[in-house]
Amino acid sequence: MTSREAAIEYCRRGWSVIPIRFEGTVEDKKKPLLLSWESYQKKAASEAQVEKWWQQWPMANVGLVMGSVSGLVALDLDGPHAMELLRQAKIDLPDTASVQTSRGYHLVFSHPGYPVSNRVKLLSGGESGVDVRGDGGYIVAPPSVHGSGATYQWVVPVERIAPLPNGIAALLSRKTQRDDAEGDGSWFESAWLGVGDGQRNDTAARLAGWWLHKTKGDVQAAYYAMTAWAERCSPPMALHELKTTIRSVARLEAAKQNHEQVKTFHKHVVVEGPEWAEHLRKHKPEEGTPVNVPGFDLLSGLIPGRLIFLAGRPGAGKSSLSTQLTVEACFMGSAHTPTLVISTEMTLNDWGTWMAAYLAHKETHLLPHPLPESILQFWGMSPVAIVDSGTMSIQDIRHIAESRVGLKLLIVDNTTRIVGGRKDSRTLEIGDVARGLKGIARDMNCTVVALVHMNRLSETAGRTRPRLSDLRDSGEIEQEADAVMFLWNKEKEEAKFKPIIPTVLTVEKNRHGRTGDVHLLFNKPAHTFTRKEQP
Repeated sequence: MTSREAAIEYCRRGWSVIPIRFEGTVEDKKKPLLLSWESYQKKAASEAQVEKWWQQWPMANVGLVMGSVSGLVALDLDGPHAMELLRQAKIDLPDTASVQTSRGYHLVFSHPGYPVSNRVKLLSGGESGVDVRGDGGYIVAPPSVHGSGATYQWVVPVERIAPLPNGIAALLSRKTQRDDAEGDGSWFESAWLGVGDGQRNDTAARLAGWWLHKTKGDVQAAYYAMTAWAERCSPPMALHELKTTIRSVARLEAAKQNHEQVKTFHKHVVVEGPEWAEHLRKHKPEEGTPVNVPGFDLLSGLIPGRLIFLAGRPGAGKSSLSTQLTVEACFMGSAHTPTLVISTEMTLNDWGTWMAAYLAHKETHLLPHPLPESILQFWGMSPVAIVDSGTMSIQDIRHIAESRVGLKLLIVDNTTRIVGGRKDSRTLEIGDVARGLKGIARDMNCTVVALVHMNRLSETAGRTRPRLSDLRDSGEIEQEADAVMFLWNKEKEEAKFKPIIPTVLTVEKNRHGRTGDVHLLFNKPAHTFTRKEQP
């Protein structure tokens, strides 16, 4: 979709759209092209006006004006620890429309009906921050191109917009009250004398909060106290507008108090029988995101909440199949599945080179260096990320995964290098890792594909077909897995010296569907699996 097409679509949703610069520095490319965009904070541009802008600037990026004009508010999560800042503030974020930016995310919520001021560094720490884009603010929207070359993209669909969390309203209120308390008090004295047209709404909201605090939330009393102030403004503020502002601020205070009460309760939802029945009535068989990777059709694609183990001896092709899965899920088709790779065995350069080999249909040693832009552009246009630390704990993986808004696919290579919480034995520790991965899949509603080695007994037992008992330090892996897949071949040692190896992908366990064998050809130099034609 072009920026013009996206701008028109946003306009048809009733959102206020403005054109954003597409040339200059990184900061320049975030600024409006219009000399003044103040009028579009109050009334959205028509579709004809948007068309005219993009005829004038065909390459313009797209800006969405936040606030009541669009019915939207955005949180700007900047930096790797922004999500952790929200967790520390005990703010639970619902699943809502989200944009991946160059350094974080824009989370879009519906406007709550009361004034929401813009706030820089509502939360900050660890080179990260959380900003608020409310009335009078804007965000850069997909498919705009950041100054770094990265493409803004929706990682949670635009159709899914949740209400602004009460915790954000509470935090905004607390920050404003703290600023007032830390000031010298002169703001009230000067504001109470009346203000000009451009300051009336913001000042009215601030004074309303002060009077509501004094009157213990009495809207009528605050209104009577502020009528004289409204008359002193230039021009005077209409009394019906004043009352609307006071009521809006009162709703904000109610949201704050509700958050303060609710955050002390447990988070586990108890579903009673009648509501349970209603869930079952509406339930449909789960369908996953289809991926063009052999064997995953038996699992009905990538289904959120599922934990899949991919097992095999070293050199069987587990990492190759995983890089193929990464490309097909994140780069190909229209899904652009938000993907995170945890690689404890290969570097990010190795992983990327194998992906490039699959994209280019070439063996790795035949790839040009540096890689051409026709290949590299996939990384800038897709929601993919990698962590290539040598050793990680299951807590580290959860922390990183929770910072990835809209995550749908988590690939862990290799489970046997992940540190668990229990140190009594390696079997118990791997069991702890398996339970942790299943928890991530369920809690984050994503698919987890974890690689695991088979033990040597599978080679010394005089058989080639693997069994579930061949999983190294299997412990609870079999129990926690929704599916277990094996990569194996009958030729064993001889296969190491062949460029193309006949391989079998066996779905040995599938809690929710079919099992069976898929016959493949493994092009080892190109790290590519294809289906083998059966006679």
